[in-house]
Amino acid sequence: MFNEGYSASSGQTLGRLDLTAEAIRLGRLFCTLSPEREARALLALMLLQDSRRVARTSAEGDLIQLSDQDCSLWDRDQIAKGQTPVTQVLASGPPGPYALQAAIAAGRP
Repeated sequence: MFNEGYSASSGQTLGRLDLTAEAIRLGRLFCTLSPEREARALLALMLLQDSRRVARTSAEGDLIQLSDQDCSLWDRDQIAKGQTPVTQVLASGPPGPYALQAAIAAGRP
């Protein structure tokens, strides 16, 4: 659901906020119901990726590469909310695939 919202396979826009928001909501809910480390890592990854949503596209709707994005447009609060679980997951044992991806997105070594 998040992937389709982040990079829509059809439609007029690159992304769909309704889908990414719902995926994040469901991820938060799942994390309250499950102690799974990778669930927290996946939520962190979604938050970190979505934090750059506003800077990802030009006014015309074209994709802007990460290196060319205006980082002042990134949602700092959402980045912090994504970094917290990444730090916790990395400190609690060997990272799984989502933890590794979230660590990269968070800029963690």
